[in-house]
Amino acid sequence: EFRVSAGMELYVMGSDGRNRRQLTQNEVYDSAPHWSPEGTKIAFASRRTGNYEIHIMDANGENERQLTFSQK
Repeated sequence: EFRVSAGMELYVMGSDGRNRRQLTQNEVYDSAPHWSPEGTKIAFASRRTGNYEIHIMDANGENERQLTFSQK
């Protein structure tokens, strides 16, 4: 289950609400998380470049990378 904090960071936790872990930490909006079909990756939107872009990371928050690159 995903939760988004007031600072728009991404967290993951057990279905019982325990074992909450913060996956992102920055000053911009990270939102709209989605699990990959196999449950090993999380795709999400972020405004780190000033535009909303799609990012992906491992389910534990590691190996994050940007997938889309909008032109201004």
